[in-house]
Amino acid sequence: ASDVYKRQGLLLPKSPAYCLENHTEELARRNLRWYRGHISEAALTAEIEEKKFIIARNRKISEQGMWNSVKLLFSSIYVRPLLLVYSIVILRQFAGIYSIVSFTVEIFNSLHLQMNSYVASILIASVQLVSQLLSSSVADKYGRKRFIMVSTVLCAVGQLSFGTYNYLLSRPELEERMKDLSILSLFCLILLKFAWGLGLYNVHYSVSLEVLPSKIWTQATALMGLINCASCFFVVDYYHDMRDSSLGIH
Repeated sequence: ASDVYKRQGLLLPKSPAYCLENHTEELARRNLRWYRGHISEAALTAEIEEKKFIIARNRKISEQGMWNSVKLLFSSIYVRPLLLVYSIVILRQFAGIYSIVSFTVEIFNSLHLQMNSYVASILIASVQLVSQLLSSSVADKYGRKRFIMVSTVLCAVGQLSFGTYNYLLSRPELEERMKDLSILSLFCLILLKFAWGLGLYNVHYSVSLEVLPSKIWTQATALMGLINCASCFFVVDYYHDMRDSSLGIH
C-alpha cells in the first residue's frame, strides 16, 4: 500500500496551494485545472484567490508565534462558539456509534442474530454510506439544521428500540422468544446508522464552519479533532466495562 501511495504521489501534479507558496501562480492555475477538469475561468480564478487568502492568513498567524495563536484561540470573545463546538463533539458520543462500529460483529454474535454477523456488519455500514451521500447531496437544498434534527430524533428512536430489545432479551422468561426476533436488533441498528449518517456524523464540522471565525478555525479544529479522538477512545475502551456492569448492554 505504501508503494502505491509513493507512485501516486510521483505521478500527481503538485498541489495548487504548494505551487502558490513556492512557485508561480501560473503553475498553480495549471495544476488546479488538472485536478478540477472542466472548470470555467471565473471559477478557477475565484478558487485561486481563495487559496491565496488562506495562505496569507496562515502566514500572518505563523508570524505571530505559537503563544499568540493560543491566546487568540482562547480569548474571551471566542469562548461561546468554542464551548458550543466542543460540547457537540462530546455529546455525539452518547449515540454510542463508535462502540457499535468497533464491536459490530461481537454485538451481533451476542444477540444470536439469525444471519451471518459479518454480512450484517457490511449491511449496516453500507446503509450509513448511503445516508451520508444522501445528506451531503441534498442537505444544503432542504436545510442542514432540518437534517440534523431528523438525524437526532431517529438516532434516539434507534437507541430506544435497540435498548428495549436488549433489556427484554436479558429477562430469562423472555430470552427464547426474543432470540426468535433477533432480526429486530438488526433493524434497530440499521435505523441508528442511517440516522447517524443523515446529520450527526459531521455536525461538529458543519457547526464549526458556521460559528468559528477563519482566523482561529485551523487551531480550533485541530483541538476539536483531538477531543473527538480522545472521547472516541474512552467510549470504545470502556465498552466492555459498561456492557458487563449491572446496567448491561441496554
